Amino acid sequence: MNVLFLINGMRFGGMERQLVEIIRALAARDFKVYLAVLNQEGPLAGVVEPFLSAPIRYLDRRKARFFHTLSQLSSLRRLFTIELVYVQDTFSSLYAIPLCKAGRIKLINGSIRHAGVSEGLVYHLEKLLLRSGGKIVANSQAGLDFYGVKGQVLYNFVDQSRFSATNAPLSKVVMNANFSNYKDHLTLLFAARKLMKTGIISQLGLIGDGPHRGFCQSLCNCLGISDRVVFYGHVQKVEDLLLEYGVGVLCSTLRYKEGISNSILEYMGSGLIAIGAAVGAVPEIIRDGCNGFLFQAENVDSLCAVLTRVISQEDDLQAIRDQAYETLESQFDPVKNCQKLIDVFRSV
Repeated sequence: MNVLFLINGMRFGGMERQLVEIIRALAARDFKVYLAVLNQEGPLAGVVEPFLSAPIRYLDRRKARFFHTLSQLSSLRRLFTIELVYVQDTFSSLYAIPLCKAGRIKLINGSIRHAGVSEGLVYHLEKLLLRSGGKIVANSQAGLDFYGVKGQVLYNFVDQSRFSATNAPLSKVVMNANFSNYKDHLTLLFAARKLMKTGIISQLGLIGDGPHRGFCQSLCNCLGISDRVVFYGHVQKVEDLLLEYGVGVLCSTLRYKEGISNSILEYMGSGLIAIGAAVGAVPEIIRDGCNGFLFQAENVDSLCAVLTRVISQEDDLQAIRDQAYETLESQFDPVKNCQKLIDVFRSV
């Protein structure tokens, strides 16, 4: 089967990293996989290209070039005898829907990657595009519920062979998330200040970049914790850096109801104790007290209480780690989930 994937960019991000894993798994099953990107070359392009059947095609996403870009996609469809198109984001579906209808080829819409960030006109446009044709595949039930559409849940692909087990102390805490409106670094920083004063947290690592990074760095200076907070920026091999930490936290806003988070899955795969805000699809990954811990979103006291509880019981957490590994094996195994995706391909 010849499959064309269409995405808005290959930047650092959970959506892009997941596309790499999907393409890697399909290539291992001898699929002919092609990729078109509606943007310039991104940092993950070189990671995915070895698994493709042809070099990445970069297309012009400017509105004035819309029909020209459609023509280029149509040429790719004919050149590679594309049988199916898979889109990874809403913007790409704007191009894929007319392409598939005109060419009478099948479409799989995998653009549901969150569970609550869109609103107003954008929300209704995204819902319209989801209902405009093709099979819907979401990476969480929470995402399907948010849009009120029917589709199939296909959880993220996580290759556990990427990871080693950390031996770092639990007092070293990390968060892997871009500094955007969708993540709640403020709650983590205020919690860290309280717990650093009592000696519970010794170091906080922040992986990622974004528009609010400068503000957070200034805030650390104001809080008097800048000497114990490390800003790493974008990191190519996150799994190597995670080995320096014992606890992984993901703070999401109440407005942005998180989808399935790669960060939480990477914490689990590296043997960190995973802690997440109880919003969106996070409870689909973390079962509180079983394979990780949940706290109330945007609540500093709740996060402090969970961190204190975890770090103070260091000798009693191996069962949590074992259950986290089991979660990855049962819900996020790339071989099992690739077969589910192939079944979706065949169903359409």
